[in-house]
Amino acid sequence: MLCIFVSHRSIGMKINSLELVQSYIFTTAKYDFSVYEKRIMYCIVKLLQAELEGRKLNEKYSIQNLLWDEKNITIPIADCLTGSEKTYDRIKKAVEDLESKKFIYEDDKQWKIIRIINMPVVEKYSSVIKLRLQPEIVNAFLSFQKGYRKYVFEIAMNFDSIYAMRFYELFSNKFEPITYSIETIKEMFQISDKYKLVADFRRKVLDRAKKELDKKSPFSFNYKMIKTGRKITHILFTPYKIAKNQPADIEQKELNKQISPFWSVSPELTSILIQHFGYDKEIIKNHKKILGLVTKHLNFTELLREIYGQIHNNNAINNVPAYMYGIFRNKLTEKGVYLDANKDNQNIGSPSTEEWEDIQRQLNKIKK
Repeated sequence: MLCIFVSHRSIGMKINSLELVQSYIFTTAKYDFSVYEKRIMYCIVKLLQAELEGRKLNEKYSIQNLLWDEKNITIPIADCLTGSEKTYDRIKKAVEDLESKKFIYEDDKQWKIIRIINMPVVEKYSSVIKLRLQPEIVNAFLSFQKGYRKYVFEIAMNFDSIYAMRFYELFSNKFEPITYSIETIKEMFQISDKYKLVADFRRKVLDRAKKELDKKSPFSFNYKMIKTGRKITHILFTPYKIAKNQPADIEQKELNKQISPFWSVSPELTSILIQHFGYDKEIIKNHKKILGLVTKHLNFTELLREIYGQIHNNNAINNVPAYMYGIFRNKLTEKGVYLDANKDNQNIGSPSTEEWEDIQRQLNKIKK
């Protein structure tokens, strides 16, 4: 999706750094954006997630839901610029270029090309950008079935290199080594026709991004080139954390485990509850504590499959979330876990992405 730090007086609360959660599908999508195009996209992600969480941004941000699930959105131009920039010329050029671009979206069922934005307008006197989003691009931003990456808005906005932006998204909060082929990275960044020599690719993409991440980001990487036969074909990345580059308030949130109430219920679980069990974001917030206890103390994936089979065959259940709340409470009591127990029980477990994908498949089978 996304000046040293942009002021967050626009959020209306005393939080200096804003964490965003980005779909892994969009994180790894194939596209080629400029730095300013990416900054516009980060602001779009910021607005969409504010709507999802029920937060209000400043008056220059707005979102209007239209027929056929389209959205008209407005974002302030100033949020797409660094603190020292005064001119809007680069933003107008970025809007023009972004309107003509598409990105390749792929999930388990489909491969398709999606237009990024439609009908952009730069309002010179009010200093805002207005544009329309198709439902496909909104879904790509907010689909978490393949996992997600969490990053800090201000840090992403501060990069000068598009490659630093992309690697920051890929490795933010990630510590396990991962191998990509050079071809995959080039396709992801849409630079397959550039940097034919491996030495040029290392210098202009990998080393440049790493240098900027080391300087500005709380997450960077080491890398090792891997040969297939006599040819270098793959890269082993080893991400690592740079604590001194982490904003103090984000570090404190991690230490206290005090993240946003909405996002503390994992995006994969959120998606399942909304799609299959009649929840909405407000119910999820209200049920956060019991959901945390269930994911920690019970076999939650098996329990959800069991409950879904019950409600699918029983039309008399009118309020599914309330029905599930009762089941959760009884199951926890059988385990000797109580809602009013000490707060340590509220920590939420973290089933793997593979487990969530498996339960999605099982629920879809039952539905059919």
